[in-house]
Amino acid sequence: MRAVIGACSTDDWSAIVSKAVADAKAGDGVARQWLSRYLLGNPEGKAPTPREIEIMDAAGAEESAFQTGVLYAQINSKS
Repeated sequence: MRAVIGACSTDDWSAIVSKAVADAKAGDGVARQWLSRYLLGNPEGKAPTPREIEIMDAAGAEESAFQTGVLYAQINSKS
């Protein structure tokens, strides 16, 4: 880790992150996924399948659980 810290200054890291943001905005799925992991962390569970969402809706599951599943699916499908 010391070698990494010695080779990559704070300015270097800032430039890397800025490039990743620009690439993500331009549609680069890998950059989007990389930034998402740093900003949001790795998800703990799996996203519900479309069928599971239908079942939750039919059972009257809370809207927040549905929205969380949709957000997770959207983030992971753009890679």
